[in-house]
Parts: sequence; structure tokens; C-alpha cells
Amino acid sequence: MVAPKDFISVLEDTGMIVQVGSWVVAQACKQIGVWLQSAVGPIQVSVNVSGRQFVEGDLDGNIIAGLAMHAIPADLLELELTETSLMAQTERTIEILQSVKQHGGQVSIDDFGTGYSSLAYLRRFPIDKLKIDMGFIRDVTTNPDDAAIVLAIINLAHSLKLDVIAEGVETAAQLNYLRRHHCDQIQGYYFSAPLTAEQATEVLLQDTALPPAQDSGQSRKTLLIIDDDPVILEALAILFSCDGYRILCAPSGADGFDLLALNEVQVILCDQRMPAMSGTDFLDKVKQLYPKTFRIVLSGHTDLESIMEAVNGGAVFRFYTKPWDNKLLRDNVRDAFRQFAAIG
Repeated sequence: MVAPKDFISVLEDTGMIVQVGSWVVAQACKQIGVWLQSAVGPIQVSVNVSGRQFVEGDLDGNIIAGLAMHAIPADLLELELTETSLMAQTERTIEILQSVKQHGGQVSIDDFGTGYSSLAYLRRFPIDKLKIDMGFIRDVTTNPDDAAIVLAIINLAHSLKLDVIAEGVETAAQLNYLRRHHCDQIQGYYFSAPLTAEQATEVLLQDTALPPAQDSGQSRKTLLIIDDDPVILEALAILFSCDGYRILCAPSGADGFDLLALNEVQVILCDQRMPAMSGTDFLDKVKQLYPKTFRIVLSGHTDLESIMEAVNGGAVFRFYTKPWDNKLLRDNVRDAFRQFAAIG
């Protein structure tokens, strides 16, 4: 087996992408027809197309022939184009895509956000969906910049009445984060690795689906405690258990990000000195990803410079030292929940 990333460029360089692209369209239409006549029923299939197919091939003729030969509705075939291929021979591309749309076909932009074209093409081309490149999804739950781009694409697409698909979803945390921010569809290894047509048929017949959204605890007061010392983590969990909170515990910042993506958390109590990431560094990213969350640092070490910097920068709302005063800490966490509720 040879991966697409290795052979697609060769096909492009030699011009064979046009012949192979025609074959792929024909095979996709054939498979849609097979499923349509079976117990599987109507299934939409997406086909990647190259810019050279618009210039050198007969893409619209291939599509019309494939739809007619296998007697399938046009809306079951979707064309995926990259931003770069979209801008090759623009007028010819627009003409072909409009023909596809007139016949009822669908058009999506693959790897959105990685090309060099102007956003003006979103108005010029008949587009139905935007696919967010996996490079932005990989760290969407931990990288504020990636999260900002993903949310911007979702909001942009929805404002233009386009659907959004996230590529490269591999974890439950990524899935839940995208669900919470109203991404329409996902694709990636979290659902399934690539399958043959026969394997895909088995999955479709089993009506396999993603797991339902978890109970995020939005209706309950949820406290996230992060500390790499299991003894302290347990002690803090016991301390707050009598206050009726839903308590989540994590031994590191990385685990904390996963829990934040999977749950609605109002207050975070975080140790300052942890491996890989300090508490203030963790909370600085949390501030950008979840700005309403109330953030507290608990530390047994004196590091006033970084703590003051975090407090002055708004990453941390409160700072307490170890060992802590049980009553004072419980009172202040209770007050943190009240302040969170007050700001909505």
C-alpha cells in the first residue's frame, strides 16, 4: 500500500491525476449505486478533485455520466476541493461547479484555512461545506490559537449558512469540544480508520454511530482540582466533598485540558509546581480557552514573581499557600462559585 501523500503529488506532476480522477468519480458513483440498491440505502460519498481536472479533464461530463449510469441522486455525490485548486482557472472552475450544483451535487472546501486564496471566493463559488484542516484540530483543546481559529471558522461558516466538518478528530475531548461549539460533522480515527467498501458496508449495516454526548454537568457546580501529588489530590477531594460539588481530579495540566473539554467546569483549583507545565502557565491558557472559569492557584512554594504576573495578567483570580486553612479555602471556593454565577 502507498499512502495518498506519497502518490498524489506524482499524479499531479505527471498529469495522470486527470485520468485517475475520472476513474475515482466513476467508482464513487458505482459504489453509491450499490449501496442505494442494498439494505444500506442512500449514503453521501465525497470525492477529492484536483485543479487539473477542471482545466484538462471533463469533470462535469464525468459526473453527469456517472450519475446517469448508476441512476443515483446527484446530492449523494460531493466534490471536495482545496482552496488552491479552487483558484486555478477560476472562471472555468465556477462554470463547472455551477453545473454540478444545477444537477444537485454538493461542494465542500477541504483543508480550509491552509490555502492562500482570498475569503472572497466564499461569495463567488457555490459552496456547501467547509472542512477544518486537521492541523487546527490536533491541539484544539490545549492551544488557544488553534481554538480561536476553529471557532472563527465555525462562526464564519454558519453566518454564511454553510456546514462545518472537522478533520482529524481522534479523541473524546476533541469531539466534545467541537460538539459544544456546534460543529456539524466530524471525520477522523475517533470514529474509524479508513475502510474498504466491504468493511464500510458492514459498519453502515450495523448502524454504527458516535457515542452520545456525555453529561457535561452543566446543571451542577463542578470543581476541577489539579495536583501531581496523589495524596494532596485526595485530601482536597475529601475536603470539598461535603459541599455538594461535582469534583473532577487530574494529576497534570494535560489531563486537566481533557476534563475541561469533556465537562462544564466553573472553578479550577490548581497546584503551581507540576511537571511539564506550571499551574500559572496552565491557567493562562485556560483563561483564553474558557474565560469565564474561576481560576485559583494553590502552592507550597514561594514563587511570587510568576504568581504576581499571573494575577496581574488576569490568569489567576486567587492564590493560596500550602498548607491551607480548610475553612478559609472552602469559603473562598464557595465565593468563587457565587462570582461565576453572578457573571453568568
